Amino acid sequence: MLEDVEQLNWKQHYAATEIVEMVDERRMSRRDALRHLTLIFGSVAGATAFLAACAGSTTKSPTTTSSSSSVTTTTASRRTPSPTAATSGGAGHILSVPEDDPDISSDSVSFDGPASPMLGYVAQPAAPGEYPAIVVIHEIFGLNDHIRDIARRLAKAGYVAIAPDLASRSGGTEKSENIIQELIASPIEENIADLNAVVDYLKQLPECDGNIGAIGFCFGGAMTLAMAGAITTVRAAVSYYGVTPEPADSLRSTTAAVLAHYGETDERVNASIGRLETVLAGKTFTKRIWPGVGHQFNNDTSGAYNEKVALEAWNETLAWFARHLVS
Repeated sequence: MLEDVEQLNWKQHYAATEIVEMVDERRMSRRDALRHLTLIFGSVAGATAFLAACAGSTTKSPTTTSSSSSVTTTTASRRTPSPTAATSGGAGHILSVPEDDPDISSDSVSFDGPASPMLGYVAQPAAPGEYPAIVVIHEIFGLNDHIRDIARRLAKAGYVAIAPDLASRSGGTEKSENIIQELIASPIEENIADLNAVVDYLKQLPECDGNIGAIGFCFGGAMTLAMAGAITTVRAAVSYYGVTPEPADSLRSTTAAVLAHYGETDERVNASIGRLETVLAGKTFTKRIWPGVGHQFNNDTSGAYNEKVALEAWNETLAWFARHLVS
């Protein structure tokens, strides 16, 4: 089994451990997990061995924890967007912003991509004007209502937010028969090319003032870090419980201010924090390890959701964007 694991790229390894965690938390049946893992490992034997070896291991508490580490700089800010503008919302949990909120407008969009039309969802303030823009990168489950809600929360706070569907090359999340497999099968170079197309789309929007940031969750957290390393247009990036993408050295060229949120008990993701700290040494970087929570603590559709921590992390996120993205 060790040989099988060593053959996985970082996206495949992340997906495999995510699947095992879902089994541990009873969010996925063992049968479905084996189906997904067989596609990842290429054999039933490899999938079975990996599941047996890792079952129960993803919920262990880490041996060491810390609350924060940072190297920061100061930048000019203006009155809007407000770092606390979206701390209350509509139906659902405290941050939710409904589609009919009068302060925003939102819609599905399609635009040119490098290999196929790119699909996505855009939310922006209803008031005319120019605003900073933020790319919202979804979890390994694709573009769903939760991620669309995240985009609306950012719009409520005064940003143009776009949530691209990284399964666009195969027709999008809604048409996918196996979204996890489709997202990990694509080379990272294709993902970056698609995200470059998203940035180009934002640049031509009259509502975008040219300042672009990124935020992502789980798989999207890792993709946000990869995007910040590859696309110098990104001025600020916030990763929620994303593993450090490989090769980690690809992040050395980033000029973005990076904030990374982690859950204290998310051992499998936290194991990669050291690599991120190494490559971002001397950069504008802050990590936050939130006590008492694990993976997906921000996802209010997940059993791991923690409202108190999600609210605190969200306010820090908005403050980060206000400090490093607003010119």
